[in-house]
Order: sequence, then structure tokens, then C-alpha cells
Amino acid sequence: MDASAPNPPAPAPNPQVPGTPPVVAGRTSLVGPVVLTSVAALLVVAAVVVTVLVVRAFAGLLPLGVVGADGGAGPAAVGESSVPGTVELELEEGLHDVFLVLPGGQAHGGLEGEVLVVGPDGGSVDVDDAPGVSISAARGDHHAFNVAAFRAPTAGEYTLTFPPSTPPDALAVVAEGQEVPSFLAGVFGTIAGVLVAVALGVVAIPLLITGIAWWVVRASARRRVPA
Repeated sequence: MDASAPNPPAPAPNPQVPGTPPVVAGRTSLVGPVVLTSVAALLVVAAVVVTVLVVRAFAGLLPLGVVGADGGAGPAAVGESSVPGTVELELEEGLHDVFLVLPGGQAHGGLEGEVLVVGPDGGSVDVDDAPGVSISAARGDHHAFNVAAFRAPTAGEYTLTFPPSTPPDALAVVAEGQEVPSFLAGVFGTIAGVLVAVALGVVAIPLLITGIAWWVVRASARRRVPA
């Protein structure tokens, strides 16, 4: 090779196209994580709302207002009587339950006979001493459970006569009853509500965690890119 040969000319630089700005990496979008986190948050709120409704529905199935704090009739009762005893009550048309409230922490007992109910017309009203729905409640050391049920055919004044009880000195409390179909509907509705709330929570919590983590990663990437 001839050492005196001239070096080949250097390649000419690529001409820059006039008016074309240099390529700059774009900032990472937060739309995806924001949408995912928002959807998850809405699902969490929905789960909380369903849970509150389930708790209220379940509380409505319980005779929470039958017994007062002092062991007497509570706000949900329409009347009370010592046992044995007789009481006259103004009742609305429909089903009514008779509860026996036991004092002194006693949890077991019952009536020694049948409850007698006389309607406004002087006729006897059929009484069921084996209610289709068994209900019990406790307030302090007082226990209450339903021992009879009857249906008032019309609104008016009814006379109720209660036999002695075992143990003695119990209290009979009368409250508006709950139909078996509506009670069962409430029970199954409560179960369905619990399942819905659990399903919403199972879906929402992972989505919320994923959305927040994704949001943090995207926000960190945005801070590394110049505006």
C-alpha cells in the first residue's frame, strides 16, 4: 500500500432537517392507575354500604326492643303483664308475639298453661303456643323468648290472660309479630348481603393495592422525566 496516498475524505455529517426538534421522551401517564384506584375505591365504598345495610337488616330480625334495660317492656312492646295476670291492650290488626321475660339471669322457663285472648267482640282468639319462628333476646341479666303468638283479626281492645310461669315472677310482654315468610326472606337476604359484601371486598382490596402501587411507580417515573 502506498504510504503517500491521500487519506479518504471523512463522511459528511447528516444534514439536520430544518425545524425538526430533537426527540424527547414523553412523561408517563397516570390515567391507568388513577382509573384503577378510583374503581377499587368505589368497590370498597359499595362493600361498606352493603355491610351497613346487612347489619341493619339483621338487627331488624332480632327482638332488640322487646326488653328494656330494667327488665320491663322495651320500646318495641305494645304491652306487658305480670305472670299470672290479665291485661287489656289496644292492638293493631295482624300477628302478635307473647314473650316471657325471666329475671335473675335465668335462661329457661315457660308458662304452665295456655294464654287466653279475647277480642273486641268478646270472642276468643286462637293462640299458637308453638310459634313458627323461635325468637330469644337478652338484656343484662334478663332473658326473653317467645312462648305464644296470635293474630288479631281487627284493630281494637283485646284482653289477654296469662297462666302462672316456671320460674315464678316472670313478665309477659306483647309485641308485634313477624310473619314466617318475611322472617325467612330477611334471613336469606342477610346471607345474600354478606356474600355480596365479601365478594366486593375480595375484588376491591387487591385492585386498590395494585392501583396504589401502580400509581406510585408511575409518579416516580414522571419525576425522573424533565417537563
